[in-house]
Amino acid sequence: MPTDQLRIAGDVRAVGPTPCCHTLPHDTLHDVAQAALRRVAAAVVHPAATPAPPLPEMGALCTALCAPGIDAARAMIDDLRARGVPDGDILHSHLPAAARMLGEQWENDEISFVVVAQAVGRLQRLVHHLRRDPPRPGRGGNRQALFATLPGETHTLGVVIAADSLRQNGWDIDLSLGESQDALLDQLAEQDHALLGLSIGSARTARSLAALLPDLRAAAPRTRILLSGAYIATEPEAAARLAADGWARDVAGALREMARLAGDRAA
Repeated sequence: MPTDQLRIAGDVRAVGPTPCCHTLPHDTLHDVAQAALRRVAAAVVHPAATPAPPLPEMGALCTALCAPGIDAARAMIDDLRARGVPDGDILHSHLPAAARMLGEQWENDEISFVVVAQAVGRLQRLVHHLRRDPPRPGRGGNRQALFATLPGETHTLGVVIAADSLRQNGWDIDLSLGESQDALLDQLAEQDHALLGLSIGSARTARSLAALLPDLRAAAPRTRILLSGAYIATEPEAAARLAADGWARDVAGALREMARLAGDRAA
């Protein structure tokens, strides 16, 4: 794994090649999955126990969650609703079961970590899609952020580790990993995130971001944009020319900038 993938997590030790799913820390993935499950549990208060969904149905939902984009998974959810399955059942039964099945598939080496991380991001979007009630006090609002990799980026571990660390510091973090430009823009437009965090690891990624920034601003005019990653540390002057709202070299710096930007947005 390149050093820049750990820089945002506050660890700049030299490491070897990008690890496969065997060497990913289990606790990291479990924390991400548990965060998604906690969000599902908080979405709707369901008065009665919900039946376990059929395994073939869950397998199909997992396949849809692992497909490129969110359209296939959203179509499955819309089909469940059309067949009369209540939203509460989907939130408390189908989506948690799919998250557990994805975790099992990853642990059995049936799917890669990258695929699981992308699926967790889509799972979070489905929760937002189904949830009708406003965020609970202390969640969402100015402490809700979307962490994303730009289209075409496949190195996601550093972003996941950073998101987990920021969650432990009181932030509500959604993930968008490896999605297309249109999918990222749609997610920004659908959800009122206070912040968009983007990891910039190279000059190539910086050029891609410079071209994408106007569209990001148009999709979410009130969302502040925070840049982090190796490029911020190694090319600070060039990074400062990118039309973002904040820059951070590590998690400690990201926390300071996120607090500042959230305060600016509330003003």
